[in-house]
Amino acid sequence: MKSVLILVALLCFVTTVVATRFEAEKAHVILVNDPHFKAEDLTTINLKEHNDRLIFTANIKEDGSYPVLIRYTTNTAAAYIQIRANGHNVSRVYLKHNEEVHKTLVPLRAGINTIVIENLNSHSFELDYIEIDNAIPLAENGASLPYFEIEAEDAKTNGVIIGPSYTYNQLPSEASGRRAVQISNGQTVNFTLSQSAQAIVIRYSIPDSSNGYGLFSQLSIFANSQPVLSMPVNSHFSWIYGQYPFTKNPSNGNPHHFYDETRAIFQRILPAGTVITVKGQDPNLVYTIDLADFYYSAPIYPQPIDYLSITQFGADPTGNRDSTGAIQNTLNSAQSQRKNVWIPPGNFSVTRFFTVPDNMIIRGAGPWHAVVRASVNHGVGFFGRFSPSSSNAFELHDFAMFGDTNVRDDSAVDSGCGGAINNGLITNLWIEHTKCGMWFDGPFSNLHISGVKIANTFADGINLHRSISNVVVEQCMIRNTGDDGLAMWSDASNGAQPDTNNVFKFNTVVVPVLANCIAIYGGTSNSATDNYVADSVFAGGALQTSQRFGSTPFSGTTVMARNTVVRGGAQNTVNQNGAIWVWPQQGQMSGLVNYTQTSITNSPFEAITFWSGSVTNVWFEDIQVNGADYAVLVNSASGQAYFKNVVASNLRKGGVQSCDGNFKLVKVSGDQGWDDVHCN
Repeated sequence: MKSVLILVALLCFVTTVVATRFEAEKAHVILVNDPHFKAEDLTTINLKEHNDRLIFTANIKEDGSYPVLIRYTTNTAAAYIQIRANGHNVSRVYLKHNEEVHKTLVPLRAGINTIVIENLNSHSFELDYIEIDNAIPLAENGASLPYFEIEAEDAKTNGVIIGPSYTYNQLPSEASGRRAVQISNGQTVNFTLSQSAQAIVIRYSIPDSSNGYGLFSQLSIFANSQPVLSMPVNSHFSWIYGQYPFTKNPSNGNPHHFYDETRAIFQRILPAGTVITVKGQDPNLVYTIDLADFYYSAPIYPQPIDYLSITQFGADPTGNRDSTGAIQNTLNSAQSQRKNVWIPPGNFSVTRFFTVPDNMIIRGAGPWHAVVRASVNHGVGFFGRFSPSSSNAFELHDFAMFGDTNVRDDSAVDSGCGGAINNGLITNLWIEHTKCGMWFDGPFSNLHISGVKIANTFADGINLHRSISNVVVEQCMIRNTGDDGLAMWSDASNGAQPDTNNVFKFNTVVVPVLANCIAIYGGTSNSATDNYVADSVFAGGALQTSQRFGSTPFSGTTVMARNTVVRGGAQNTVNQNGAIWVWPQQGQMSGLVNYTQTSITNSPFEAITFWSGSVTNVWFEDIQVNGADYAVLVNSASGQAYFKNVVASNLRKGGVQSCDGNFKLVKVSGDQGWDDVHCN
């Protein structure tokens, strides 16, 4: 009897192992002899050449070694593969010809991980899927983020809630959710943690100075009434004026780009239920608090074996001395020794960007700890070579870049990453206060970007600019950009080829203060799928497909699928844009564009807008609209668009606004809630 009780007791402590499956056809497929490959309806992927590879993305609850099962079929002989995790080589494995599965332990860490399976010996094999024990299913829509967010207006406060407002140049119009809280003279915002947290980001705004340089202050942070942090805030990196490309001169009027962020690590992990109080230190200053992001962890990663540390070459982790020369010397020495580069904890001050040698990995101690920071009036970044040349197979992982940009200068090379990078891998970076987060110029192919945060830029978050193919951007968080959050621009100038077969998937893009959350300008068979986008502010939509800026025509099939749009659509100079904006400004849009399985919620204007030009092959299928002025607005457009199962509810003004008799809305079947047509 006693043994039975012991057995029952032991069984009570057995943890159920749940394996999460990742299908090969949904991974990023890179075939060296076919840079435009698309999986489409395949169920397995044939890796047959040396360096053919698949890149999987997995979400893990906590650090550890996890069993990874590989399901495969070899065609003629044993295949030899390399398994990599987050840029680290894990193991080289033979996939035996007479077996169908292989299981191995792979070290993974909390949050988003990239797992690469690469063919090493050109023996062909079909990969069906991998399974990872106890992996967390990825979010159904948008990025799987390493934090939980609390809007200030949903917290407890004795301050003043402002908004909602969709009026440009007003503070709440640029707030997440279009509402925020203002505190002054001892008032507070109190956030109650729903989970434990190790670090905090606060999105805020404070007034500008009369000369446009900015004011500087501090926020006091308390945990259960005990002081824990003093967080710096300023308006130096916000508040711009005038007309595009804008100035820092308040006399030019038209103020916008009001918000910035500040971040800090708590001295200890704070448990769920802790009340975090935010209070301004200057009683005469008004602090606008938009939201707080609470990070589950902020780990320090150890230095890998055989990496050269930039401190070995004199880089100063205090930031008091310029580390530009030391970092360049580290790159040079690592290149000559065929080694990689390590950025340890510290704030390293630099005066320019760096060109990364081929086949080199630059890795940091984590984006909360390893920071490369621009000196005053200088830039920062790690780049590939520029067209017509390109770099090959370099990687960037696990560090932050903070610029010193506080106004847009389109003549400056000022991004966190850029140039041309064939076969590259970029993961877990944090980029702020640059002109663009990443701006790439083709021709090149096969770049993978995952788990990146980009915030508070003065132009695009990420732009794939001409002649770029088979690039995947996924699991990224983009906020408060000064232009498109994510863009593919198939600029046709100088004979450039169209962007082809690129994918933006499972990203979260919020509050671009100019232009769109996601935009595709021309190109061939590109897609934006499974993203969460919200709160476009001015002169943009949430999702845009357009023939603009000298782009190549659309060709193949452009797919905008399974995206969630919240409060999408924005004012423009004379009218407004819908959550989805189709604009053939510079040529007929005849290539097939499919908007499918998309939800549009609480658009401040219309759900779908067609602007001037001719559209002939745009389809909308399985679209849910809940809250908008009109379901569709047509503004000086011609041609036709097709609608199937487009269902609208809670329309404030009517179904269709159109005075354009040359534009036909072809309702195929299943459309509901927007039959009435108006010409106002």
